[in-house]
Amino acid sequence: MLGALVLAAPAANAQRAQRPTFTLGSPASAVRLAQGTPDLIERYTSLGVEIWSYGRTTVRLSADSGRVIGWDNRAGGLRIAAPVLPNDSTGSTFDIGSDRGDVARLQGAPTVVRRDAALGAEYWMYGRSVVRFGLGDMVVTGWWNAGNLRVLPAADSTARAAWLASSPAARRAGGERWGRRAGAGGRSAPAPSAPATLDA
Repeated sequence: MLGALVLAAPAANAQRAQRPTFTLGSPASAVRLAQGTPDLIERYTSLGVEIWSYGRTTVRLSADSGRVIGWDNRAGGLRIAAPVLPNDSTGSTFDIGSDRGDVARLQGAPTVVRRDAALGAEYWMYGRSVVRFGLGDMVVTGWWNAGNLRVLPAADSTARAAWLASSPAARRAGGERWGRRAGAGGRSAPAPSAPATLDA
C-alpha cells in the first residue's frame, strides 16, 4: 500500500506541471482550455475588446482576432505564463529601450497587462510596480519601481524622473490611481508612493 502512495505523488506532480496555461497572443480556445467557461463575457465593439470574467479576474481579448491582449490576475486564479517573446540580451537587468522579451524573461508573467491605444502604451504590473511600453516598437519607455523590478539603481532614478514628468492625464489614462495628500494651501499633491492599481 505504501508503494502505491509513493508512486501516486510523482504522477500528481507531473499532472500539475502540465496544466494548460495561456499568455499574450494566445487564442480564445487556449483561455477556455486553461480556465473553462467564463462567468461573464462583455463585448465592447467600439473599443475592439472582449472581456472574459472568471470571478474577480479578467482576460482581455481582441474582438477582431480573438487573441489575448491583456488580463487582470490580482485576485489570483488565472493560469497565465510569461510571454515567450524575442529578446536582445541575456543581461540581468532591463532599462529604457529594452524590449518586452527582456522584461518577460527577467520578471516573469505580469499580474496585470493593460493596453491603452489612445496613449500608445502597454502597461505590465508586477505587484505595485509598473512597466510601460510604447505600442509602436514595444520597448520600455518608463516604469515605477516599488522595489521588485530588476533594474540598475541609476536607471531606476532616471525612469522615475521620466515617469513623474509624464502628464497626470497620461498617468490616469494609463490606469494608475495615485495616492493623494494635502499640499500647500489645501490643494492635493501626488503622494510619494507607487501607483496603487491598474484598472482592468
